Amino acid sequence: MARRRSKRQKDNGLQIIGIFIFFLCLRVFLLFFSARVARYADVFCIFLAFIIFRLGLSGSPLLIWAWIGGLAEDLFTGTILGINALSKLLLAEAAQLLGRKFEIGNVTLQIPLAILLFAADTTIKYIIASLLTKGGIDQSLLASTLLVRVPVNTIGFLALYAILR
Repeated sequence: MARRRSKRQKDNGLQIIGIFIFFLCLRVFLLFFSARVARYADVFCIFLAFIIFRLGLSGSPLLIWAWIGGLAEDLFTGTILGINALSKLLLAEAAQLLGRKFEIGNVTLQIPLAILLFAADTTIKYIIASLLTKGGIDQSLLASTLLVRVPVNTIGFLALYAILR
């Protein structure tokens, strides 16, 4: 039994590494060929939603991959190092807490929870950036950012969810 479980965990770990490399290549592709989409699409937030909802990852591996994905997004966007990593880490922990209360594997809950995840990620990053730069929180800028980023990330999540089945 323990042998079967360790093989399954090893296969799941290799699958996550492969998916991370896929999302990394997608991010590089967007930077070189579609700068406008790259500005609004948070590829590693889609990665986080994918490993939570599609693969059902939880526990310490989820937190580690959320942190790695956030740092990768920080490196690609050129923002203050750690903002994306912190927001993705907070969202992964919130997903773990929600996963204990609800059955996240239920497909009917995954789309609304993904939309909530994308909106929370954008809001957390905006608040952290405002606090670190000692600027005020501009609600109109936050609302306009949410109106663009959430649909772009949701469409990307749904497309990749269908492709990577």
